[in-house]
Amino acid sequence: MKTKDAGITLIALIITIIVLLILAGVSLNVLVGDNGIISNAQNASVKTRFAKYNEELGMNALDDTGIYASKNGLKDYIKSMEDQDLDKFVIIKSKLVYIGSDELESQAAESLGLGGGSSQSAVTEIQSIVDGIIELGDINEVPSSDSVETENVTNTADGLIGTRLYERNSSNILNGKWNIVDEYNSQNEKTARYESGYYLLEKGKTYTINGEAIKFENNYVVDYKNKEFTLLSDRAINWNKDSILAVGDPVLNLDPSVFADGKWVNNLTNKTYEEELTLASTDSELAIVNNTFYNFYTKSIEIENGESKEAWNDTEIQKTGDVVYVSHGNYLEFNENNDGGYLQLSKNADFTNGFTFEIYLNLSRLAYDNGDTRSVVKGKKKSGFFWRGTLGGSVTETLRFFDENQEDGAIGKFYGKATKTYEGDVLKSDEAGLISFISDKHSYGINEDFYETCVYIPYYSEKPDEYQKKYYDEYMINNGMDRFEYYINGKLIGKCYYDHDSYQNGLKQWNKPECPFRLGCCPVSYVDCFYYLKGKVYSTRLYEQPMTSEEVKDNYDMTLKYHSSF
Repeated sequence: MKTKDAGITLIALIITIIVLLILAGVSLNVLVGDNGIISNAQNASVKTRFAKYNEELGMNALDDTGIYASKNGLKDYIKSMEDQDLDKFVIIKSKLVYIGSDELESQAAESLGLGGGSSQSAVTEIQSIVDGIIELGDINEVPSSDSVETENVTNTADGLIGTRLYERNSSNILNGKWNIVDEYNSQNEKTARYESGYYLLEKGKTYTINGEAIKFENNYVVDYKNKEFTLLSDRAINWNKDSILAVGDPVLNLDPSVFADGKWVNNLTNKTYEEELTLASTDSELAIVNNTFYNFYTKSIEIENGESKEAWNDTEIQKTGDVVYVSHGNYLEFNENNDGGYLQLSKNADFTNGFTFEIYLNLSRLAYDNGDTRSVVKGKKKSGFFWRGTLGGSVTETLRFFDENQEDGAIGKFYGKATKTYEGDVLKSDEAGLISFISDKHSYGINEDFYETCVYIPYYSEKPDEYQKKYYDEYMINNGMDRFEYYINGKLIGKCYYDHDSYQNGLKQWNKPECPFRLGCCPVSYVDCFYYLKGKVYSTRLYEQPMTSEEVKDNYDMTLKYHSSF
């Protein structure tokens, strides 16, 4: 009897293989799938590592909420961080944030609240700063020259990008170079200052970083040397010579802190003002000292043969009499005696297109009788702020600004006579070329901070160019006359019209290059018959063009905040 061979059929074999593959796939998924044993173990390992980093940062940060770090700087706060993770994290305001691209790590970080996955756009910006700016290379010192900016795009040709910040010392102010950033809290209190050593990266500005154009959605300051950066709040303000000015550059911008670290020197004797005061033994010698012009010098540090040394630079600012800088209040103090004192500044200016004069001050004495015996002014109470004219010329040819509290309520005078006069609701102009109040009502009192702005808009006989058009459109020009506006604390107090021909005659005299400015005094009737300002001057600016009412208000608001920050 013949028997059949026992064996497996082809169909059975195929079925067996399929079953084995299914079982293998299930086992492999259990082992390495998204929720598999190995994946879960890896996720747990990553979470444990990241949680350890976060815990260590919390222990080191304690109550410090202002920590920022990246790259190697992370180990200052998280010593256990592995080198492979240094590119995956940054510290922003003392919070650890994951900025890597690994999906598993991103999920682990997100589950711990460390960013990843749905992180905010600021994290991407920080990444750009970390990768593109701070790690451009080993930066041992900040270069002395600025990065070159063209059409709002800054390249990394110098290795650095952004606007360089400079400390606010007298040399930088005089050279128009100072540039600082102040950070404010929600109570409008200054909490931080960034100056020399920092660069400002501005929101909305395009920067080219390693060939890639980047536009930030936030403002940052970067310290390249120490490889640190700070995210600025919307309350931060960039202060510089332009940021507090509504209209271009002033021809005169006398910030009192110019005098913070300088000295007055008599060029004839080579002695300082203080040295000559100590040598004056009699009242007559003291009077000579107080009536001698002293040149003001600012201190700077220069490098010679690798060593730093002090240098003194003449600012072309002179003073005579009693004028001092008070550092704790950042103001110039004028006239501790009736003899007074003032500053003289050699500046060229052209007021053909009008002007804006601003002064922020506090008067400790209003208009007074200077005791002059000449008949025109005898027994009159007056006071002067500012004037421009030559000592050898006629007083009627000078440009002058007065204290409004004097007997005739005068504010200013720009020439000696006028053929056209005007009387408005508050101010008037008369045949003597004087602008004054109609009533005896005044805008400020003694020992009171106030901000005065005088705006002069010339009459345009022809269609104005684009430079003048905004003023022409805003103001009604009256029958061939100029317009004068007077503001206190940013608010329009009064306006009137002024004889155009009279102003033009004045221009011929005090619009000359050799005609200096003088702050703190004003002559009446004779160029040597001075009435002095007595009090504090916080700021003085003079522009070669008029301002609009909106610009006047902006300047007032920003100047007050600027001075309060110091």
